[in-house]
Amino acid sequence: MLAGVLMMHMFSYAAVDCRHSAPSAVVDRVEQEAAVLIAECGKQTVLPSAFLPDTVSEGDIVYIHVLTDDDATVLQKERMQQLLDQLADRHITGERKRDR
Repeated sequence: MLAGVLMMHMFSYAAVDCRHSAPSAVVDRVEQEAAVLIAECGKQTVLPSAFLPDTVSEGDIVYIHVLTDDDATVLQKERMQQLLDQLADRHITGERKRDR
């Protein structure tokens, strides 16, 4: 259940434009599996506690840096395409078997 809540918060947060403020947030609270952060622009988001250092506690200021890995992204897209191709092949093969 918590994972679904985290995903919901993360996706809803993505639609909010906080890019014009500094990439920092205050830790509002830390729970067992999640931490609630409030960005300088006032928007709230929830992150898995595992994404933060063990020493983080309520009231701490954290800086958020998101990096992309181009090589890993290319590999992931190739894996996803392979899975889609496999599914398409199974679907086509399944239809041919049913048509016989």
